[in-house]
Amino acid sequence: MTRSVWKGPFVDGYLQKNYPGREKEMFEKLAKSQPIGRMAEPAEVASLALFLCSDEASFITGVDYPIDGGFFNLRG
Repeated sequence: MTRSVWKGPFVDGYLQKNYPGREKEMFEKLAKSQPIGRMAEPAEVASLALFLCSDEASFITGVDYPIDGGFFNLRG
């Protein structure tokens, strides 16, 4: 059984590591690039992961879930 969650560049530490001193600027730029118009919250990623580990998702297999506000479909 395979299920995967693709996380976008919104996890804690990403901006600090990749854009030191420019975190606010890059957060706004990345948020504007998202079709949904904002960055994800870590709890949103956790909610999907928790669901996929639950009995309710027992028949779900062989699927990838990009959590990126629609960015993958826009650019993919």
